[in-house]
Amino acid sequence: MVGNRWWRIWRTRWVAGGLALLVVATIASFVLFRSTDATVTASPSLPRRLGAPGVFTPDARHTPIGAASVVFTSRAWRLDGSEFDIALTGLRSDAYRTLPESFNSTAGITAILSPNGTQLAVENGIVNLATGATTRLPPDGGNYRHPEAWSLDGRYLATVTYTQPDFEAPETFGGAWTSPVTHAVLSVVDTSDGHETTIADVDMTANFDGWLAAFSPDGTKLAYQSGNRIVVVTPAGAPIAAFAVPAGTRIAGKGAWTRDGSALAVVAERPCGCGRTYDARWTLTTLDASTGATMGTAYIVDGVVAIRILGWTHTGRPVVATYDAGTAADLDPSYQIVDFRPHSDAGIDQTGLYMSGVENLDNVFGTRVLVLAAAGAPQVLLASSSPGAESVDVADDVVTKSLSRTGHPPLATFDHMVEGAAAVLFAGLVAAIIVLVQRLHRSRRRGRTGLASGS
Repeated sequence: MVGNRWWRIWRTRWVAGGLALLVVATIASFVLFRSTDATVTASPSLPRRLGAPGVFTPDARHTPIGAASVVFTSRAWRLDGSEFDIALTGLRSDAYRTLPESFNSTAGITAILSPNGTQLAVENGIVNLATGATTRLPPDGGNYRHPEAWSLDGRYLATVTYTQPDFEAPETFGGAWTSPVTHAVLSVVDTSDGHETTIADVDMTANFDGWLAAFSPDGTKLAYQSGNRIVVVTPAGAPIAAFAVPAGTRIAGKGAWTRDGSALAVVAERPCGCGRTYDARWTLTTLDASTGATMGTAYIVDGVVAIRILGWTHTGRPVVATYDAGTAADLDPSYQIVDFRPHSDAGIDQTGLYMSGVENLDNVFGTRVLVLAAAGAPQVLLASSSPGAESVDVADDVVTKSLSRTGHPPLATFDHMVEGAAAVLFAGLVAAIIVLVQRLHRSRRRGRTGLASGS
């Protein structure tokens, strides 16, 4: 009997010890192996895979990353959302950093990497990724300032300062409500000395961050869009060219200028009718930067919420970021297809555009970086699905060099930690049930033995 008692004691201890070891091993594996790729490339490179930052990922302001290849954002990194969190991955390695709840900015739209990846322009400021320090860019005369594009040498930053009316809808207001912008001013900031040059007031009838301005490769020209006109100026504001574009057509993004500086890429959306869940067809074309005449090849991307150009390969093919829609079950039943055409519906967007799908990442459940082809499938350079990344920006040096690495995201993400904790709890529950069943079995056996002895 003594032997059986000691056996039961030791068995209980072994079970408890095993569970404790499982917990420790699970946590240790997340912490110690949250990044499994120690590869460092000699030149700037693009990871082929992105994932959510880890729970233990350092803050870039306290543990600087030095330089980043990609900045990305998503709404789904935590249970309470991560709408205002920014994540970065290294220029030459898979180091990850975050800027949590700090700058109210979306990657590629209002958070833009400098060409060499050492600075991140955000709302009302610039973060130095080598030091972690932030330089403020106050929205003089307005409510907030958004970055639009860097010059290739990283010296000049095009920004737009927005003014909103000092008015809020009353609590009793029951209609559709927008946050109207009454004034928008395009400026160029010389980041070497802080000098700012006002370029122009921007027409707000068709305007959206991320598709507003682009510097030429040699930095001598800035193209911007105001209403249905594209204007080309010097960084000092001297006019060079101007031409009209069809309604719904926009500068394709920060990388719109072709490599030789002769043409600009523009994008437009039309219904696809191709059986895709998200019925949109985006067409990217190039226009002569002096006359606006259509030239070159047209590229088509179907079934995505939007596309934005990052730059061009050395062979002259466009590199774009896509905003990928989810399945039919993922989409908001009341959603409107994103486009750049003005609409008269009340409350659709602050500028009268169906752009909330990108502005708030509504109906966006992943992102890719693609090299488009005139015919055939595009080449996928980077892929990520929610909750990894829903919007990205890539440093120009990375796009230009076209070098890639595998990409190993952190393992200790919020989702993985929850899954690990659930696995541990499940294992503990199973072990507890086994112990309970064994005890009940022994109790019944002792009861039968006692009855047999009594008889």
